[in-house]
Amino acid sequence: MSTDADRIVALFRDQLNVDVTDIDTDLINAGLMDSLMLVDLLTFLEQEYQITIDLVDLDMSHFSSIGSIARFVEAHKPTEPKPTP
Repeated sequence: MSTDADRIVALFRDQLNVDVTDIDTDLINAGLMDSLMLVDLLTFLEQEYQITIDLVDLDMSHFSSIGSIARFVEAHKPTEPKPTP
């Protein structure tokens, strides 16, 4: 499991009181995440990873599982500035 996925699992466990045992579990269909939890999740992701989640990014397929959330975060992380010579 990736570091991002580990951190997201910890968020669900520690902040949202949801134990997710499989990163591919569909959180919404399994009833593990509701709309209020999604708002908390989005706030956490923006603060923790210094990303901005635009309305166009609110495709639920990005947030349906820990694995898909980790992939979304990885794709939206700011790139590190390259050192100047």
